[in-house]
Formats: sequence, C-alpha cells, structure tokens
Amino acid sequence: MRTLGIATAAALLAATLGATAPAQAAPTGPGSAEDTIRRLETEGNRVIVNRVGAAPLSQCTVTSVTAGQDVTDRDPVGDTGSVERVRYSTVYVTVSC
Repeated sequence: MRTLGIATAAALLAATLGATAPAQAAPTGPGSAEDTIRRLETEGNRVIVNRVGAAPLSQCTVTSVTAGQDVTDRDPVGDTGSVERVRYSTVYVTVSC
C-alpha cells in the first residue's frame, strides 16, 4: 500500500510539473517557485522548501522536486480489520534564490 502511495505521488509530481525526468532533475514546467509550491499544496501535498540563497521566494527558481514519505492512518473496517489510507504525501522542493 505504501509503495502505491509513493508511486502515485511521483506520478502526480511528474504530471504537475510536466517533467518526465527523474525526481532529482529540475522541473521544466512554467511558473515560478511560488506557483509550483502552491500547485503541489493544492493537490494535498505537504511541501517542505529547501532554500539556497536569501532572496524572496518570488525571485527563486525550482531546482529539484523530490517525493518524500507518505503519512498514513489506519481506519477500522468491520470488527477486526483495518485499512491503511494516505493522509498526505510529503514533497521536498529545492529552490535557488
């Protein structure tokens, strides 16, 4: 179940950013770092920004996007079972300012 969540997060990242390169490569999609971060958050991801430089985020460019670990919960099913569900996915965005 966890592998599916990571694969889904990676697919969402690739679709969102228009990149077919590995997760370590810089995204090639249009927009600013703020746009990329906002788009990832809108899709339900928790975004952790690693900033290189001190300029405002509006002046930064994305240099890499990496899928992090999914945070999951277990929901009870019936009397004895449970099902794991992804609460959110973590995404690391590195920006250069």
